[in-house]
Amino acid sequence: MNCENNKLPAWILNNVAYLLALTPLSVFAGPPVPFDGWSANSGTIAATCASGFRCEIVGSSPGFLQRSITGNTPGALTYVQTIVAGSTATGTPLSGLTFNDEGFVRAAGVTGTGSSAPPPGSQQNSASAFGIAGKQAIKLQNVTSNATQNFDYIAVIRTGWAADAGQPNVDITQTIREVSNTGKTYDAKTTIQSNNDSNGLQIGNRMNYDTLFVQPVGADESGGEGGGGTSTTFRDGQAVAIRRVGGNMLPAAGSAALKNGQSITWAAGDTVSTMWGGQLMRNDGECKIENRPRGRCRLAQGFQSLDNLNDNTPISRYFEFNAPGPFTWWVNPFGPAPVMPAIPTGNTSGGG
Repeated sequence: MNCENNKLPAWILNNVAYLLALTPLSVFAGPPVPFDGWSANSGTIAATCASGFRCEIVGSSPGFLQRSITGNTPGALTYVQTIVAGSTATGTPLSGLTFNDEGFVRAAGVTGTGSSAPPPGSQQNSASAFGIAGKQAIKLQNVTSNATQNFDYIAVIRTGWAADAGQPNVDITQTIREVSNTGKTYDAKTTIQSNNDSNGLQIGNRMNYDTLFVQPVGADESGGEGGGGTSTTFRDGQAVAIRRVGGNMLPAAGSAALKNGQSITWAAGDTVSTMWGGQLMRNDGECKIENRPRGRCRLAQGFQSLDNLNDNTPISRYFEFNAPGPFTWWVNPFGPAPVMPAIPTGNTSGGG
């Protein structure tokens, strides 16, 4: 992908921070037409008009399209859709574009003409225009002589009239992945979700942060013991997972306990968090060499914690030296459990 052809204006780069600051809790459902119904060809943006709507282009230029969208029923509301991509971009929102931004706003006091005109004496409520439906995506790849690096980011905003019942007002996912030429991989994924009230104050939040580093047989940091080379069989792994949830995203009271019995309790609306860190290394071949420290040839350890940020109880902690964990997990309220990949026993060449 050619990032030079998709330079981002400064106001776009500030878009996410602006929306996070002003996002309110909302009560209706969805944008007027689905996201991603458009494509770009050398900077020219073409968008389909969904069934049941009339679409009229308001303005366009390379990498930019703005149009009005009005329903075909009497008194139907009018929305303004804005699409931004690179000035020479080619692709769709789901493939081929380094950057794209799509947003819908509701026009206050504006309805269509003709068959969409409101009945005589009626007046559109300007308050109903409050809200926005927005989706922004960034996709980058960097290839060097040593590794391939990928960065993916997507943010979906649903506020006011655009909110979906049961969905967060703000939903952001960012992933980073690097794969070296010897097969070492690093993955990091962050998910941030929130609900905000009509004054822009956050009333619910969820944050997941997961990282994983794995190293295949023969790809030691020293580069020597396994004879170099690459393999798809992982020998070393390190992982970290941090989860936090609170406010109206924690709607029920509950409790959780670690393997050693230390525990926390919470009330509905509290904010609770957990952390897990694990490490697993296997190299039985080195164990057979006389006078080798055992810690060098076989190592597994894990740590877990629990905390209620709304009470004065100390953080609950557990550490184990014989296994990486996670030793126990609480899908409610922290979501799916992180996983440490299986690391085979054996020497650096993969043998027993």
